[in-house]
Amino acid sequence: MKLRTIEFYLKEGAVSLLKNRLMTLASIATIGCCVFLFIISYCSIANVNFLLRQVESTVGITVFPYEDMSERHLEEFHRQLLAVDNVAAVRYISPGDALESMRADMFEETDLLELFEDDNPLPKSFEVNIANANNARQVIRDMERLEGTRKIRQAEEIVNTLINLSNALSIIGVVIVTILSAISIVIVMNTIKLTVYVRRKEINIMKYVGATDWFIRWPFIIEGVFIGILGAALPVAVGWASYAKIIDMISNMPLITGFFSLLTPLDLFPLIAPICLLGGGLLGMSGSIYSVRKHLNV
Repeated sequence: MKLRTIEFYLKEGAVSLLKNRLMTLASIATIGCCVFLFIISYCSIANVNFLLRQVESTVGITVFPYEDMSERHLEEFHRQLLAVDNVAAVRYISPGDALESMRADMFEETDLLELFEDDNPLPKSFEVNIANANNARQVIRDMERLEGTRKIRQAEEIVNTLINLSNALSIIGVVIVTILSAISIVIVMNTIKLTVYVRRKEINIMKYVGATDWFIRWPFIIEGVFIGILGAALPVAVGWASYAKIIDMISNMPLITGFFSLLTPLDLFPLIAPICLLGGGLLGMSGSIYSVRKHLNV
């Protein structure tokens, strides 16, 4: 394809955007809404999964062995816990370690713990970190079968809540983006059809002088791509700035950041931006190709 031909396609596509400004703006706005909702959905799901990974690594499962287990049996029990599928790490917590941890958590009220110095009531335990929170229930069932397990305490409610939230956000995001994508394609199709109708005489003349079908189609396809990219660029910029502002606000809340952290804009948007621009361009192209193929009589 000659450079002059490419320049002609790009020029004609850009001119068509200006000729049908109202429909063009409607198409850009619809694609923009679709892309913005995709950004919100993606950021939400990514952060929920990030929180889930933090829960997996910090909020594990606590296994309490029988109190009368000897040191040798405790070591064997430790090895058995490590051998359970999907267990990432196991740490033994002695009664003394548990008391020190409680003292660190209680800050100014540590005087109350002096009563337990000579008679520590805290039990022996093992902290178990799992490789994948989705396997928590199976891991617990496997550890309950081990000889020596007295009781298991775990943060199943927190993990299940995050898993259910992630699944719900995924489903809602897919449904909303799918519906808006279909609407975007329809509006882009109508925009291109209007352009085809306005330029019908010019198209007939081009056919008479020997222009090929694809020579006529390309400007409309490029117009659709322009609409898609413009519709995606604005929500990406707004989404990036808005997300950065939200993260800055949260970072100034030590009560929240002390328990968990969120993904930064640089963790998300270098991946989101090209996906959105490519997706917007493909949405616009899809609407153009279908409209030209079905309605352009060439």
